[in-house]
Amino acid sequence: MMHAIPYPSRRGMTLIELIVASLVVAAMTAATSMAVSQTLRTARASAAREAARSLAETAASRIAQDLASVTRDGDLYDVRVRIHDGLTQGTATDELLLLSRSASPARAYGPGGIGGEPESDIYEVQYRLAGGAQGRGGLSARRVLPDQLTAFTLWRRLDPAFDDYGDAGGIAFPIGQRLRSLSFEAFDGQRWFDTWDSDSDGMPHAVRLIVEAEIAARDPRDQTRRAIARRTIAMDRIPVPYVFLSPAERRAAREEEEASQGR
Repeated sequence: MMHAIPYPSRRGMTLIELIVASLVVAAMTAATSMAVSQTLRTARASAAREAARSLAETAASRIAQDLASVTRDGDLYDVRVRIHDGLTQGTATDELLLLSRSASPARAYGPGGIGGEPESDIYEVQYRLAGGAQGRGGLSARRVLPDQLTAFTLWRRLDPAFDDYGDAGGIAFPIGQRLRSLSFEAFDGQRWFDTWDSDSDGMPHAVRLIVEAEIAARDPRDQTRRAIARRTIAMDRIPVPYVFLSPAERRAAREEEEASQGR
């Protein structure tokens, strides 16, 4: 006679155990999701901050290069540094006009510019912030207020000097976008001034510039990232002599003067 072999009974999971397991899985999923989301937000913030810093530094370096190459001459007619203090909806939108030396042509092709030769060794250089929605109008286009646009575009105008219009003409092209503000100050040796004109004030001792750029957040939960670049450019105020003579020419001129005086 055969007897049935007893097997141990298998107890299933209770409802409470299922609920607890579900809560544990949900908590782990939520923690993982929050960690991944925070990591992505941090990466986006870092990239936006670096992009804003790059925009500000690029614009500041370009302006500083032109300020360092400003013309020097004994006649103030042949030099120019003008700062216009601008303010738009509480944002600094200053303008800078100067005469600078450059070996690069304003136009790739055209009179004097064919073959990459510069039209002149002295150029009018002007910097101005304008709205990015202006299209192809360049510096003469209408302005766009900050409440209509998140940031400005920095325009650089280049025109061979000298002509009848000291603040117009030439070629204007954008060199920086997503800029929030642009500020200039001139130093006379004692104080910093928001406005300056070398025609009446002479050459400044130094010019200080501040460029602020911003990168708007794509995600409403993220913040707009901004970066500021600063430069202070010392001006060489020693004028170039009107007549430059080599040592041999000075010696010959001195001997001629002594001979005329009977020495």
